[in-house]
Amino acid sequence: LTPLLPPDIAAFFGPESSLAVAGAQQETGAMNLSQLAIRTDGLEVTGTAALAANGLPDRFDLTVRAGGKDAPLRLPLPGAPVALGSATADLRFDRSEDDSWRLTADVSELSLPDLALETLRLEGSGRINHGARPSAGGHIRARATGMEWTDPAMAQAVGPAMALAGVFHWNDGAPLALRNLTIGAQNYDLLAQMDLSLRGAEPIVSGNIRADVPDLSALSGVLGRETTGGANATLSGRYAPLSGAGEVEAD
Repeated sequence: LTPLLPPDIAAFFGPESSLAVAGAQQETGAMNLSQLAIRTDGLEVTGTAALAANGLPDRFDLTVRAGGKDAPLRLPLPGAPVALGSATADLRFDRSEDDSWRLTADVSELSLPDLALETLRLEGSGRINHGARPSAGGHIRARATGMEWTDPAMAQAVGPAMALAGVFHWNDGAPLALRNLTIGAQNYDLLAQMDLSLRGAEPIVSGNIRADVPDLSALSGVLGRETTGGANATLSGRYAPLSGAGEVEAD
């Protein structure tokens, strides 16, 4: 494979790449993935999983390791170069032990076309219930540090760090609920309560977002005009992403 690729992309795959997948589906609809293994010089993915007949997971055990050995490695993605120092992710759930799932992920030295960051930490935990009315939910937390923007306006508006946290919950037959989703940066804080419905002809997102911007002058570059003072505002409404239809009210 590598002789067919540009040298900076070929380094991700190295001289040898492998893929191994083994699994089976039962007549009930239950599925078992007994082996998943992907290995290149820049990526290693190993895991197993099983789905019950109702489509919910019985278990999953996934480990991902990626990045360069001695220096950031360009990822095989289209468009402008994206480089990664290292990344690890672990996702675990086993219904035979208990109903809790856990996720941890760490990224370092990620370079995107418009942004470079030193670290990104993601944590999640929650429960998956296979009862009479199946449900799933949990908490998510993420924090990025050492953010360097190529656009000075973004650097002024967002700053060098950003944090996210929230709660999600789903019941069979009900929308996916996102509650107390907070996003905090240097010059603003957002708080969102959202519902995502997938039962109609297309997905519908509804809810409200509250923004707290104590210093509007930090957003002057992003908005393209001089702004002063501070602001607290709430936007509420609904949006259909496929058709683009929607309605928004500001308070």
